[in-house]
Amino acid sequence: MTRRVLNLVRVEVFKLSRQPLVYVVLGLAILVTCLTALLGAPSSLSGFQALARSWQFGTQAAAVSLLILGSLSLASETNQGTLRTVLTRPIARSELFAAKAVALLLLSLATLAVIAVAGIVLVGVQKGFGDVTGVSTIDKGYVYYRFAAMVGYTAEALALSILPLLAIGFFGLLVSAFVENAGAAVATAVLLYLPLGVVAELSKVAAQWISAKLGQDPAAGRVVELVRTLARWVLNPYLEYPFDILAQLGDGITTARFRGGEVLYCLLVPATYLVVSATVGLFHFRRKDILV
Repeated sequence: MTRRVLNLVRVEVFKLSRQPLVYVVLGLAILVTCLTALLGAPSSLSGFQALARSWQFGTQAAAVSLLILGSLSLASETNQGTLRTVLTRPIARSELFAAKAVALLLLSLATLAVIAVAGIVLVGVQKGFGDVTGVSTIDKGYVYYRFAAMVGYTAEALALSILPLLAIGFFGLLVSAFVENAGAAVATAVLLYLPLGVVAELSKVAAQWISAKLGQDPAAGRVVELVRTLARWVLNPYLEYPFDILAQLGDGITTARFRGGEVLYCLLVPATYLVVSATVGLFHFRRKDILV
């Protein structure tokens, strides 16, 4: 079984490499990273701030790209009828689904690696990296964070972005297992994913409004806590969180840290989305009537 899955993964990676759409959507993500690094970083930003900014925009573009490619993974083959041909061979549906999931995982990691390298090279050439020091007349020259410490924080930010990116791609794969038409699958995935970011922002605003209006009322406190708890389970902000913290560190904000509770949610929530998407998608795909 393992050998068959590995062979299927090779086939899926080869098919991805032959699809022009893959190069278009991922090329746009890399282009966003490069343009942000070159044109979107004011001179007042430090190198690490500019890097965080370029990675943040680049991974957001990559997330939408991977969402689209994930939603096409099964839907496009179902739409074209090639999935029926594949499943007439001695291949288990679980093996095919696993191969597509692994191929999507590899594509996600490769995309993140290219975005990371592009950001480092372009920002490094344009601004350079070094100790984070004060720039105002009050703290000019004061070292807030040493270069070695910032390298560690940078690696941590990049590592924390992996699971959210994978979870978004796997969410697209989940949609692809349910929706047979390729165009409808893309539209469904995008329309389900993008509003979640709005929901997260509205939840923050609602919590602040309730706190401001009702003050210390215990009932208001419980409502605010409930809203914040629900907001923690919205996936979208966790792709931004690592780079927000890195940008704050690059600005010399001494209170900025990757705190244990926040990091836990940054790992737990995307991992939950990833596992649920893969499990539910596989469950439905194994029972889906495709050969008729």
